[in-house]
Amino acid sequence: MNPFGVILLLWLAVFPLAPDATAVLWQAHIAFVAILLSATARLVWRRRRVSPGLPFAATALALVSLAFATWNRPGFPQHQLWSAATTGCAHAAFFLACLAFMPSVRAGDEAQDGASESARRWLTWILAAFLLGQVGSFLLAEGPDDPAWRPSGTVGNPNAFGTLVVACGLALAGFWRWRPLVLLLLAPLGWVVLATRSRGAVAAGGIVLTVFLWRRWGWRAPACVALLALAVLFVPNPLGSRVRSMQPEHTFDRTFLWGRALEGIAESPRGIGPAMNKYVFPERAYDPERPWLLHQRHAVGLTHNAYLTLTLEWGWLAGGAALLLTAWSAARLTRRRSPDPLRQGATLGAAVLFVELQVDGIEQNPVAFSVFLLLLATALRRTSPGAPRFADERASLAALEQSGAGGWSVSGRVAGGAIMLVALGLFLVAGSAHGRAAFLTLTRDMLEEFAERGREVPIAHAVRVEATDATRSMLVSCEAEAGAQHPEPPRLRFEFERAVVKQRLADGAPLDDPALLAAVDGAWAAMARARDANPRDVYLPRQAANFALLLFRRLGGEPRWIETYFEAMDELLTLDPLDVGARFATALEAHRHDRLVLRDALLAEVFRLEPDDAWAWLVVGRLHEADAAAAGGGAAERALHAYVRAEEALLNCHLLAQVGNPRSRSFYGEILAKVERQPLRRRIARLRAELYR
Repeated sequence: MNPFGVILLLWLAVFPLAPDATAVLWQAHIAFVAILLSATARLVWRRRRVSPGLPFAATALALVSLAFATWNRPGFPQHQLWSAATTGCAHAAFFLACLAFMPSVRAGDEAQDGASESARRWLTWILAAFLLGQVGSFLLAEGPDDPAWRPSGTVGNPNAFGTLVVACGLALAGFWRWRPLVLLLLAPLGWVVLATRSRGAVAAGGIVLTVFLWRRWGWRAPACVALLALAVLFVPNPLGSRVRSMQPEHTFDRTFLWGRALEGIAESPRGIGPAMNKYVFPERAYDPERPWLLHQRHAVGLTHNAYLTLTLEWGWLAGGAALLLTAWSAARLTRRRSPDPLRQGATLGAAVLFVELQVDGIEQNPVAFSVFLLLLATALRRTSPGAPRFADERASLAALEQSGAGGWSVSGRVAGGAIMLVALGLFLVAGSAHGRAAFLTLTRDMLEEFAERGREVPIAHAVRVEATDATRSMLVSCEAEAGAQHPEPPRLRFEFERAVVKQRLADGAPLDDPALLAAVDGAWAAMARARDANPRDVYLPRQAANFALLLFRRLGGEPRWIETYFEAMDELLTLDPLDVGARFATALEAHRHDRLVLRDALLAEVFRLEPDDAWAWLVVGRLHEADAAAAGGGAAERALHAYVRAEEALLNCHLLAQVGNPRSRSFYGEILAKVERQPLRRRIARLRAELYR
C-alpha cells in the first residue's frame, strides 16, 4: 500500500475507532487533509505542467462562492462560521487530492494496469477495515433497553452508518467482480443495515442496485428488488417494525424542510453562510397545519439535501457549480459500460452515498463524506485518459487531468508550492484549534473543582468565596487564549459571575457590597462579550433576561433592571419569534408592570402559535377572573371562555404528549403536570353558575 493509502486507512478506518475520537474530530479531519495535501504537493511538484479540468473549475467556483458567503457576516457567530468554512475547504482539498492520486485509464499501458490493480487492492483494504471496525463496534456495543435504539457504530449517526455499510459493501463486490465468495462474506451486512433502521440506506441501495441490474438483466432486475422490498416490509426485522410504527405527523417531513430551504435560497443569492441554517430555520419552522412541531425547531439544522444545503449556505454560485459537476460526472460515468472493476465498484459506492445525500445530511459527517469523495474521485479517474507516471508511484501525478480538457496549464512547481502552502495553513488551523479546545476543557475541569454543577447554572450553583479570585483569573486567561470570536469563554465567565451573585445574596450581603457589585458588573460585561461573539445564540438573551429579573427582585426593584429584562426578551423574540414560552413569560411580566397593551399582543401571538397551551389559557382565565372581582364588566365572561379553552386544550395535550419527538413530548408533558382537569372543571361550573343563574 502506498503512503496515500496508508493515510486514508488511518483517517477512515483507524481514527474513528480511537477513544474520544469525536472530541477531536474536526481537528483530526483538518490535519489528515493537510497530510494528504503534502503528499499531493510532492507529486504535482514533479510534473512539468498541470492542466486543470472541469472538476477543478467547479470546485474553485464553489470555494469562491463560499468566500463571498463567509466574508463580512457580522450578524453570525464568526467562530462557527469560519470553522464551517474551513471544513468546506478541507472537503474540496480532499476531493482534489484523491483525483490527483487515483490511477486513470490508458489502454495497453501495463504499468497503468499495475497501478489500477494496486489501487483496487488498497481500496479493498481500506473499505474492508472500515467495515470490520464499524461492524465490530456495533456488535460489541451495549445498547440501551429502549426498543427504538438504533446502532450507529462510531460514525455517530445511524443513517450515515447504514449508508456507509451499503456503499462499502457494493464497492467491494464491484472491486472483486461479484465473486460468489465475496458476496457470501458480504451477505451478513444486510442484517447490519436493517438493524440501523435507516430507510434512506435501504432505499439508496435498492435504487442503485436496481439501475445496475437493469442494465444487465433487463426487466428481471426490478422484480428481484421488489421481492426484496416486500420481504423487508413483511418479514419481521428492525427496519420493517420502524416503518410500520412511524407517524410522519410527529416530525418535520422532508418536503417542509426543503420548502423552507427554497425560501431562504430565493432570499439570499450570496448564501447565509456555512452551517448557519441552524440559526435561520427556527424562525421559519411554523407549520399552520401542525403547530405542535414548532417545539422541535431547534432540533433541526439541516435541509436534508446536499444541493439545497450548498446553495442555501454557500450561495447560488456554489449550487450551480455542484449541479454542473454532477451533470458532467453523470455523463461520463453512464456513457458506456466498462469491465473495469475499480470503476464499477467506486461508481456503485459513490452512487449509494449520492442518493442518500439527497434525503439526509450525511455531508455533516467528515468520515462519511470523505468516503463519498474518495469513491467519486476514483470513479471519475477511471473514465479519464491518463499520462505516463513515474515507476515508483502508482497514482496520478496531475491533480485534475481526469477531465481530458487541456485548455490552460500551469507549472507543476507553482501548483505544488501552492498546494504545500494550503497544507501548511491547514496544519496551523488544526493545531491552534486543538490547543484552544484543550485549554477550554482544562478550564471547565478546573472550575468543577471549585463548585458543584447546578440545575440552572452549568458551571456552579454554590461558589466558594475563597476561590472566587483564582477562578476569575483563570477565566480571564481562558478568554485571552480563545480569542474574542469564541463565545464559550465569556459565557462561562457570565455563568460564574452569576453564581457569585447568587451566593452573595444567599449569604445576606448588603446591596452595596463591593464583591456583589463587582460580580454584577463582571457578569454583564461577560454577557456583552458573549453576545458579540455569537449574536444568534438565543440562550444568551434568555439568560440575560433571567439575570436582570433576579437583580430587579433582589436589589431593591430598580427600574433599570426591569427595562433590561424587557429589552433582552425583545431581542430573544426577534431571534426566535416562535418561542411560545418566552412570549408567555414576557406577557406575565408585562401584566405585573401594567403594560397591558404589550401583554395582550404577546398573549394573542401565544395562542396563535400554540392554541393548545392549556397552562396559558388557565393563567389568562385567572387574570380575567381577578379583573372581574376588581372591576366587573365582561371580565367574568372572558375568564369563562379562557377556562373552557383550557379544558379543550388539556384534552389535546393528552394526545400531543404522545408525539414521538422528545421536545414536543416534554412541552405538553409539563402542561399536563401543571394543569389538573377536575379543579379546572369546578372553576368552569362555578363561573357558569354565577353568570347564568
